[in-house]
Amino acid sequence: MLSLNSNLPVGEATAQGQWIRSELTSSTSRCTLAYFHHPLYSSGPNGDNARLAGLWQLLYEQGVDVIIGAHEHMYERYAPISPDGQRNDVRGIRQFIVGTGGAGLYSVMRQHPQSEARIVAHGLLKLTLTSQGYGWEFLQIDGVRSDIGADVCH
Repeated sequence: MLSLNSNLPVGEATAQGQWIRSELTSSTSRCTLAYFHHPLYSSGPNGDNARLAGLWQLLYEQGVDVIIGAHEHMYERYAPISPDGQRNDVRGIRQFIVGTGGAGLYSVMRQHPQSEARIVAHGLLKLTLTSQGYGWEFLQIDGVRSDIGADVCH
């Protein structure tokens, strides 16, 4: 797991970019997850954030499996995608947006083409690591269990 700062510029020459490459190049983990505040793609009112394309490119090149962001006060799950937003079931990164911790919720403004689930409710994302991959489940505070699934890691 990598905890990153999406408020900083990220590129090969930055300290954070160099640290990411060093950590992931030396990692022997089967699954890698990165989390930071801003999503690259979003169906919420803040929309896509092209400023993060370089960070996503670096994480994609290093084989990251999952990215979790927030910023949008809603839940959204994406199909595995490349940094340019195209579906890629072989090397793509699955993005989750989980901004559902208690602030006022946002509406879905438009559906991103690779968005597979959108839930406007308070709750949390439960991730379970398995020997080959990971599972997910969105647990709403009203007790509803929704958006349940699993995938394998690269």
